[in-house]
Amino acid sequence: LLPYLNESLYITDPKTIQAFRQGVDVPRPSEQAPIRARVDYYRDVIRAIDWSAWAKPISGWLVMVFAVYSAFYCLTYVVLDQWDSREKLIFPLAKLPEAILPDSDTLLGRVPAIFKTWGFWAGFALSCGVMSLNASQSAGWLTGLGLLQMGMGGQSVQLLVTDSVFEGLIGGPQTLMFLIIFTAVGISFLLPLETSFSIWFYFLVGKAVILTMVWMGYGRNGGDFPTDWLWANNPVTAQGAGGILLFSAVSLWKSLHDYFTLTKGKSAKERAIIGLPLIGLVISLAVLTNWLCWNQFGLGWSIGVVIFLTLLTLGLMRLVAEGGIYWFQAHSSVFHLYKMTGLGGLLLGPLLPIYSVLFLDIKTFMAPNILNSAKMRTDVRAERLKFHLNILVCLVVTVLFSLAVALILSHARGANEMNRWFYTSGPASALDTAAQAMTRVPSFELNTAIWYAIGALWVGLSIFLRQTLFWFPHPIGYIMLINPLQAQLWFSFFLGWIAKRIVVKYGGKATFDRVRMIFLGLIFGELMGVAIWMLSSLLFGFSTGGSVTLNRYGP
Repeated sequence: LLPYLNESLYITDPKTIQAFRQGVDVPRPSEQAPIRARVDYYRDVIRAIDWSAWAKPISGWLVMVFAVYSAFYCLTYVVLDQWDSREKLIFPLAKLPEAILPDSDTLLGRVPAIFKTWGFWAGFALSCGVMSLNASQSAGWLTGLGLLQMGMGGQSVQLLVTDSVFEGLIGGPQTLMFLIIFTAVGISFLLPLETSFSIWFYFLVGKAVILTMVWMGYGRNGGDFPTDWLWANNPVTAQGAGGILLFSAVSLWKSLHDYFTLTKGKSAKERAIIGLPLIGLVISLAVLTNWLCWNQFGLGWSIGVVIFLTLLTLGLMRLVAEGGIYWFQAHSSVFHLYKMTGLGGLLLGPLLPIYSVLFLDIKTFMAPNILNSAKMRTDVRAERLKFHLNILVCLVVTVLFSLAVALILSHARGANEMNRWFYTSGPASALDTAAQAMTRVPSFELNTAIWYAIGALWVGLSIFLRQTLFWFPHPIGYIMLINPLQAQLWFSFFLGWIAKRIVVKYGGKATFDRVRMIFLGLIFGELMGVAIWMLSSLLFGFSTGGSVTLNRYGP
């Protein structure tokens, strides 16, 4: 939020942004300075910040932020009962923390049963051991050994297929690679076979589409079919975008139909209680719509933007609840639709930073996290009032605290020394895109619209055929075509799928339960390895060279 606010103010009112950049008249201490000197420096920074200058713009933006979070919260309870009780989605990311809770028949604080199994610790030792070995090598503690390469990155695949008949498989954000990410392998093993199969199968289908078009002479490789998260769709991401819109609309309709069925024959009071999440969602979306109108958007455009954001959010929530996808971006936005339809009349400049604050780089999206927390509350039967108060307090405190810390660090260090993507290149790139878009008159893109229609039709056909043909592929992998990070995840999901298929085919339930512990250990071992080495590097001042992270784009 703050970097976009900075950039927006800089473009619209240079005098205002200059007033916000008040210097601090004390020298910044070095990293080796005593703790007392650094504490005194940050105290002086806090005193020097003109908090009143920031109060008004931040307050205005917080109306939008909390309206969106409220919509996420209410949307969770609109769909939760339908997805959990009727469609029986497994919510794999909610099951992970539940796995380390004590059994319901044991006293609180007792050792969870999972920690007493050899399989869990075997998987834990494997993944955490690999992370530790790579961290030690990067820190220079082990000499003569190279990093354990966890798969084959895009550059290695490129060396193999360049100037061959398979060159269409490389290039672009969805270039072919074979990465082993223990967390993704473990999650895939926990999924139903049809779901994990769909995720890796449709990724390869997308690669086959691009490869076929290369063979037909439309380009040399995937880089000739550009796609991004603001403006461009290629044939693959356009299919995913059309698919997710229809899939989300169907999911929302089913949940709403369920609500209307439950309220039949009820009193007005009973209908209000049952429909409270739906009422809250309507109010939240109305606040967001009015906020957009207050920012000089027309009512029609505001309603259209809100509807799109609701469908996109619902689709991404479904991907997490059913597919366990923990890492995604979305090459589907209101700007793609604006460009494709060529309708014009949309104020791209003001809308783009608004959209980018909460919906651009959504690798860890708030809405699915709220959904998973609600599912966990249902499973462990936690007290409702305490749960809702806890979530509310956490959201408010975290937002306000993070804003304050971001302001302090920005003044103390300067934006150019903060994270480059969030503070400099990201906001500048988004606003440059807006400026370029405003200089062009979009025209209707028939080819892109056809791919959108194909995506929607295929998802609709899949939903219909799966009612009678149990073997027909699940559409979840198809709508994941909007996610460029599937290139990093697909091979790990394939490994988890094939492992579970073998276990299910040749072993019984007891075998599956034992092997399942190994894959849970893989997940927790990698997560703990990343956390331990990240904290250790911060405390003791060494670098792991980016080798120990879940944010992996290559081996």
